[in-house]
Amino acid sequence: MLALTMVMLAVLLAPYLRAWLVQRAQIASLQRANDQLSSQVAQLDETRTRWKDPAYVRAQARQRLQYAMPGETSFVVLGAEPSTDDSGTASPRTTPHAAHRAWFGELWSSVQAAGAGAEPSATNP
Repeated sequence: MLALTMVMLAVLLAPYLRAWLVQRAQIASLQRANDQLSSQVAQLDETRTRWKDPAYVRAQARQRLQYAMPGETSFVVLGAEPSTDDSGTASPRTTPHAAHRAWFGELWSSVQAAGAGAEPSATNP
């Protein structure tokens, strides 16, 4: 009689226990996602704070857009290899934009790379 009561109790409680376990797994998954999003928000807040600094904005305009302040002369050397000093790092005077090419240069190099692989072969009839 005790065994029958235990079986009936297990049958009646099994669906509720299963739902509870599934919900606990969902809560844990959502907490992990919330933690990831919180770290992303903190990172974006830090980025926003940096962009509020006028010196950072000027530096980014110089680096990304090759802007120069009034009275300055900007030079871009095409095809030159970056020179390195004794420590092995690139000299900032000779390569101000070596790491970042203009967007149209990147576009053209990607077009050339795509076109190089699309050559028709002579063996096709």
